[in-house]
Amino acid sequence: MIALPVKHSTNRTPSIHRTRLSGFSLVELMVVISIIAVLVGLLLVALGRVRTAASITRTKNTMQQFAAACDQFQQEYGRYPGVIPEPVLASLPNNPLSTTENALLELMGGYRVLKPGEENIPAIKDDYDAYSGTVIALGPVWRLKVDVNRIGEGPFIDGKANGPFLAPDENAFGLVSGQALGASFNALELPDLLDDWGQPIIYLRRLRSRGPLFFDIPNDLPQFLIAGLDGYLKSPGLGELGQNQDYDSSPGGSILTDSLTNFEKNYAYVLRHPALGSSDPNEVRKTSTARGAYVLISAGPDGIFFSAQDGPGAPGDEVTALGGNPDINPDRAVDEYDDIRIFGGG
Repeated sequence: MIALPVKHSTNRTPSIHRTRLSGFSLVELMVVISIIAVLVGLLLVALGRVRTAASITRTKNTMQQFAAACDQFQQEYGRYPGVIPEPVLASLPNNPLSTTENALLELMGGYRVLKPGEENIPAIKDDYDAYSGTVIALGPVWRLKVDVNRIGEGPFIDGKANGPFLAPDENAFGLVSGQALGASFNALELPDLLDDWGQPIIYLRRLRSRGPLFFDIPNDLPQFLIAGLDGYLKSPGLGELGQNQDYDSSPGGSILTDSLTNFEKNYAYVLRHPALGSSDPNEVRKTSTARGAYVLISAGPDGIFFSAQDGPGAPGDEVTALGGNPDINPDRAVDEYDDIRIFGGG
């Protein structure tokens, strides 16, 4: 039996493979974009918080460095730094020096000062006259010359040259724009101690350990004077952030300037030790005890010293008087502001 060859048909129908093109629908694309936008937003918020935390840390370091210099100065001279006594500054109708600038000069140098009676001491008078600094008007009794190019060479105290007590980082030391300077202030601008947002840091030193905590009560000198803060707190656009500090012209301004009735109490709550003395709004400035011999204050991330729209309560709610709401403990309320305070000197 003969096997016949099998014939394969050449007329096969070729198989056709159709590939389905895959892709996102419009709805799917919108969902993906929305998720990415949310993630980016969360990332930006997290980065903002990290940057703010880093700025707070750097600001505290600057303030602690300044505080250490103040403590070292006090150990050597028995007082805290300030070329011109605060009562003298407070007596000037247009005070040209902030308390911070006043302290920086005595910590870092670049000045000569002529105290009452020293004009009759030839060696001191001749040294003052020979100094090439710019005269800052302080009335007829005290005289001050400053050479900004020599700040950092060390202070000249009791007729002797000293090494500088403070050498701040270059980012923490510089001129502050927008200060509300008095009409009698000359063209000389003095550098300030700066926080990490480019705003000036307030320095207040205690003059005495007894008496009313703040604000002049007739025949009783207060523990603290605020001579020289108007340049900061009355500014319509202070520092790199350009913030309006004056509550009288900006509702979101500083509660330290809102009115004669409130600001003296607000200062007292900022300065007082919460466990010592009465916290009654009507007694707080008269009977409270200071938390330290000096205080340093940074306005914090918002750039406004104790802004009326910062602190306790819902965001945006104005709080102008720390002792004005019986439901809010004013001592705890102070800690709710983003301002940074460092006390020193016990």
